Amino acid sequence: MTKFEEKRERNRVEYVLGTKFVLETGDVINCIIRDISMGGAFLLTEHPPEAQTTGELKIVLKCGEEKKEIVATCNVLRAVTNHDDPQKNGMAVQIVDIDPDSSIVLYNVVKFQTKESDNY
Repeated sequence: MTKFEEKRERNRVEYVLGTKFVLETGDVINCIIRDISMGGAFLLTEHPPEAQTTGELKIVLKCGEEKKEIVATCNVLRAVTNHDDPQKNGMAVQIVDIDPDSSIVLYNVVKFQTKESDNY
């Protein structure tokens, strides 16, 4: 376990899904979630914003006709730019505010993914 992982308050689970991060300016950054927890996520994106940027993470989950949304206000904790491999560019975000319905959906995603990863 690395020092970075030891500082985390919550376990992150691998969860690959396309999503959007909407900056306060209204600009939309298309992202792919690499991993997620109840406290934050790492989002892969070609051009991550600077640390301390605030935005709204919008995740849409679909299962057949059913659609659930997770909407959370987040702060960018760190931006990662890898010039050797741009596919590793991204940002670590911390959830600072989430509505109760979104929190329940996120909790179920993390709980389900944790159980799935325990099966391997």
